[in-house]
Order: sequence, then structure tokens, then C-alpha cells
Amino acid sequence: GDFLVLWMGASFAESATILKLLTLPFFLTLPAMVFTYYFYATSRHSLNARILIFEALANLSLSLILVQQFGLRGIAFGTLVPAVICRGILLPLQAAGTGVTSLKEYVRSSFISCLPLAAFQFASLIALKNMIGASNWINFLCGNALGLILFIAVVWIFYLGAEERAYLRRRLTRYTL
Repeated sequence: GDFLVLWMGASFAESATILKLLTLPFFLTLPAMVFTYYFYATSRHSLNARILIFEALANLSLSLILVQQFGLRGIAFGTLVPAVICRGILLPLQAAGTGVTSLKEYVRSSFISCLPLAAFQFASLIALKNMIGASNWINFLCGNALGLILFIAVVWIFYLGAEERAYLRRRLTRYTL
């Protein structure tokens, strides 16, 4: 919301709800994208095609129904629901059914292990917004830059192993020299 107000003006503050609705599916569907590419790489295009065709038809149908009552929010919701169902549920179920992974392992590695990081990031961004504010571009960018630095620090300390840190150090020194 703050970004839209700074960029487009206060009259666009209400558009933040639509933007949030359109962004929500990515939190659930982004981890499942690996299955999409796996199915393509193993010549299982029909699995992806069926799921994506179903998603497109559901998106179009639901959006046409909901736009009449809710306007742009209805279209956003009509996009959100099929995306979550198809890419957040059906695709992982299909992957589990083909033996790519177990559903338990997928949920554990994609969501449960990342929940503390997501909670920390969300809390730190809210705290930074309250401390610094977001009334102008400088405050907005400083708050988000500090949030990014905190995020990188937490990932570095708690989520990366020694080999991953060593690899990144080598890569970073190559580009900074």
C-alpha cells in the first residue's frame, strides 16, 4: 500500500487490496514451480497442460462471475482461488502421485522450515515501518533496505550451511575485487 501511495498517489491506496490478492498465490504456488519444470524435463507435458487448462478455465469462469458483484476485487479473487487450487494443491499432489516427492516432505521443506523466516521478515518489516515510517521515498527505501539486510543476515546464519556460505564468499569476492 505504501509503495502504491508513494508511486501513484493517495487515490490509489485502495488498489493495494487488489495487489495483495494477486500476490498471495505466489506464496503457495512458487514452491510448486519446481514440479512444473520437472514434468517438462521428463516429457510429462500433459500433466502440466491439464492442470493449467483447468486453472485458466476456472480463472475465467470465476472472474466473470465475481466481477459483476465485486469489480476488480472479484477478478483478483477469481485469479487467486484457481491458482492456489491448481498450483498450490493439484500440482504437488500430482508430483507425489508420480513419486517425485512425498507430500509430507514437500510441505516440510517448502513451508514449515520457512515459517520462522517468513514470520521474522514480516515482523521486522512491520517494526521498521513503525520506526522509520513510509511517508516518503527515502524512508520507504531505507526501511525496505534494512529489512533486506536483516533477511540476508538471518538466512546466512540460520539457513545456509558451511558449504553454501563458502561458495557465496567465493562468488562475492570474485565480483568485488
